[in-house]
Amino acid sequence: MEQEGDTIRFYANRQGTGYDTRKDVTPTTLPNKIIIDEIVDRPTICSEKSRELDVFLDDLEKIFKMLTD
Repeated sequence: MEQEGDTIRFYANRQGTGYDTRKDVTPTTLPNKIIIDEIVDRPTICSEKSRELDVFLDDLEKIFKMLTD
């Protein structure tokens, strides 16, 4: 996730690859502030996450697969 002012972008890349392989997977509708805050506040990628965040991440994965298949 990159945040610049009010603009938020989401990126994804295949595990084990560098940032140069990443794709912009920003959805047309951004998640609410609670989900954004949860993303920012999580200490590690493997930390427990809410159901809402899990659903949002699934949506980002679907966008990524559409861009790479």
